[in-house]
Amino acid sequence: MEELLRYLLLVLLTYLGLAAGTVISNYSKEELKPGRRYFLPLLSILLGLAALFYLVEISVPFWIALITSLITGYVSSLFRGFHNLPSYVLFAIMVYESLGSHYSPIICTLIFLYGTTYASLRAEDLEDNDFFQRLVAVHLENIIYPFAAMVAFLIHP
Repeated sequence: MEELLRYLLLVLLTYLGLAAGTVISNYSKEELKPGRRYFLPLLSILLGLAALFYLVEISVPFWIALITSLITGYVSSLFRGFHNLPSYVLFAIMVYESLGSHYSPIICTLIFLYGTTYASLRAEDLEDNDFFQRLVAVHLENIIYPFAAMVAFLIHP
């Protein structure tokens, strides 16, 4: 039971990165357009770093983990036009598998920063809506994350 509560707290905290990004973008609207060119590569870098730490956590040799994380980051940049469904399903697995390890805080921080960056980018696309509508829209687009996290917890022995 304690493990389930700790896991739910980690999932909730990492999911709140989307809210943080929406709040930040609400107060820095004039910085979104110039920052877009930095945010897009940052998403790939954060995903690649999270993959690297996760693979090192599950005892994959470092050079294989590094190559795999670079490929993951690059491939995710190719499909940026699509929504974050694959990224957040991977994140749900990463959070579950790293639960209780010494890499867990690093992975969760990277997921939080990914959510913050993604929400800032999406807020620019949803500029016509008010703050609450943007907040709801960004969370609903990525609602798969908490559900995938619960499925990972329930089906894993």
